[in-house]
Amino acid sequence: MASSHGASRHRCLRRSAASLLRGCPRPISAPLGWAMTQSNLGNALRVLGERESGTARLEEAVAAHREALNENTRARVPLRWALAQMNLGNALATLGAREGGTGKLEEAVLAYREALKENTRERLPLQWAMIQENLALVYRAFFGKDSQPRHLDDALEAVDGVLEEFRKANAAFYIDKAERQRKNIAAAKRKL
Repeated sequence: MASSHGASRHRCLRRSAASLLRGCPRPISAPLGWAMTQSNLGNALRVLGERESGTARLEEAVAAHREALNENTRARVPLRWALAQMNLGNALATLGAREGGTGKLEEAVLAYREALKENTRERLPLQWAMIQENLALVYRAFFGKDSQPRHLDDALEAVDGVLEEFRKANAAFYIDKAERQRKNIAAAKRKL
C-alpha cells in the first residue's frame, strides 16, 4: 500500500512541476538556465507522455525542447546544443512511433543527425554510440510503419557501430542492450 501511495504522490509531483514550469516566462538575465529548465520540462513531459495513451504531453515535450534550442545554440554552447538536439530527437521519436505517418520520425532522424555534428565518434565516442542506438530504434520504427527492408539495414549498421564503441569502453550494460537490439533487428530481417 505504501509503494502505491508513493508512486501516486510521485506522479502528482511530476505533473505539478510540469504545470508550473510551462508557465515560466523567459528570464532575460539567465537564458541558459531557462533553456536548461525547458530541457528538463521537455524530458519530464516525454516521460509522462510515454505513460499515457495520447500525444498531448509528447507534443508539449517537443515544444519545450525547441524552446531550449532557441537559447542553446550551437555557436554559444555546442555540447548543450547537441544534448538539446538529442532530447528533441527522443521526444520526436516517441511521438512518431504513436502517429500514423512518418513525419515525426523523419524529424527525429534530423535532430539526431544534428546532435552527431558535435558528438562525433572521434570526440565523444560513447555519446555518439548512444545517439546511434537511438537512430537504430527510429529506423526500426520506420520499418514498423512501411516494411521497407532498408530501414532494418540502417538499424543494423547503426547498432554495429554502437557495439564497437561500447566494447572499446567495456560498457557491459550497454553492450548487452545493444546486442539484444541487434538480435531483434536480425530476427526481423530473417522474417522478410
